[in-house]
Amino acid sequence: MTTPLVVIRVELPAYCYSFNIEVPGTSTVLDVKQAISTACTGQPRPEGQRIIWRGRCLDDVEKISELWPSSTERRIVHLSVRPSAWTGGPPN
Repeated sequence: MTTPLVVIRVELPAYCYSFNIEVPGTSTVLDVKQAISTACTGQPRPEGQRIIWRGRCLDDVEKISELWPSSTERRIVHLSVRPSAWTGGPPN
């Protein structure tokens, strides 16, 4: 049986850019970073990303299901990327 996918809204305030990703509900923050690397313009490397939720940086091992236990709660994170982590140019 496959795990249902959840939608996470990723906001990149430094570039006035946002997008959605879909990851399994059992994912960790590291899994989210890898999905961001694939979906985001400029494909930032996971090790150069910081994901911020409710004012704090999330650790790679934190589980999405523990951050958002309710399926009705909107999942929104802010993304900060070190300049050296962009594999392409950052979004315009």
